[in-house]
Amino acid sequence: MRGYNFDDTLQLDPEKDFTVIPMENQIVTSENVIRLEVEYLIENVDRSNASSPKSTMTRETTAPKTTENLRGLVLSLVTVDAWARRALRPELLQDLSKKFPDAARENPTLEIWSQIRDEFTRSGLPGYPRQALQAVRCYQRTILTP
Repeated sequence: MRGYNFDDTLQLDPEKDFTVIPMENQIVTSENVIRLEVEYLIENVDRSNASSPKSTMTRETTAPKTTENLRGLVLSLVTVDAWARRALRPELLQDLSKKFPDAARENPTLEIWSQIRDEFTRSGLPGYPRQALQAVRCYQRTILTP
């Protein structure tokens, strides 16, 4: 499991486990968030031509080992409203969250998730109340680093 190292420096190391956080230090983002994905905006600088280096930005799904070229985070999430959360049994809620795949470099996460949501909103899913499926929302925000 990739993770964040909670010591004196920010180290995003995909080879290290998440540090265990005591329950009293954990914060609930929202009870209505059923899926969250973080992607990293990485600046790649081509210095092959010293007089005019070229910079490109890529969206990566793996955390960089350092923050040197990290230019931002892309947060994607899927939510349901409070009514839909109550209308869905816990196993259905968990199954619903699994219908939204992990982020992939070649596919825009929000676009893929929105297509999935639109499809089951139109067609329904066996065993799910239609009103609960219509309460699913997908959001994405980009946070740029200084």
